[in-house]
Amino acid sequence: MYLIKNFGDNEYCETLDQVKNALARRYSGLSVTVLEKKPSGISIPHFVDVSKQGRVTGSYGVLTLFN
Repeated sequence: MYLIKNFGDNEYCETLDQVKNALARRYSGLSVTVLEKKPSGISIPHFVDVSKQGRVTGSYGVLTLFN
């Protein structure tokens, strides 16, 4: 499960494809956090920048979310 967080404009996603689509559709031009919840219950934050064209990059370097 994934949660895209942007100051209260949040969206839950079940798959990485849903995350990619939501980032391009709703969060273009913004920097947001994607929380990845592991089966163990641990949440891993991924800080991403979304260009106006919908391209997703890591805010602080390498993006590991889609690897």
